[in-house]
Amino acid sequence: MVVGPCSVVEGGVQIGPGTVLREGAIIRRYSTLGAGNLVDAYAVLGGEPQDLKFDPATVSYLRIGDGNVFREGVTISRATGQGNETRVGSRTYWMAGAHAGTTPPSPTASFWPTAAQWPDTPPSERPPSSPPTWASTSSAGSASGS
Repeated sequence: MVVGPCSVVEGGVQIGPGTVLREGAIIRRYSTLGAGNLVDAYAVLGGEPQDLKFDPATVSYLRIGDGNVFREGVTISRATGQGNETRVGSRTYWMAGAHAGTTPPSPTASFWPTAAQWPDTPPSERPPSSPPTWASTSSAGSASGS
């Protein structure tokens, strides 16, 4: 992992190998990033939801897969509800200034790429169309299907 100057990684964060945090990047508590992500300058991942009803004492999560690019100033918030999570798949590209956050209708909400978003990419090179194994958890943290 490479951490640029003035970057902040709060306690309780998990970051996979090969991830790069450029200058001023901020990764807030309750966030998990997979391997090989690029978090560009001044991006904020895992911040509190932009929801006036949100209670700062709420424990919610941001889960990010592998090989994503978050350009300058991207913000992705944790989920609104207790124990819920915002999910980002693998191999996504977030343009400068983009924002995502969720108030999910179910315990989890996801931003997963689909084959339709990759029409010129051979199937073998497309990102997975379903969550990685680590993301297959319920809001209570137990593995689904068990």
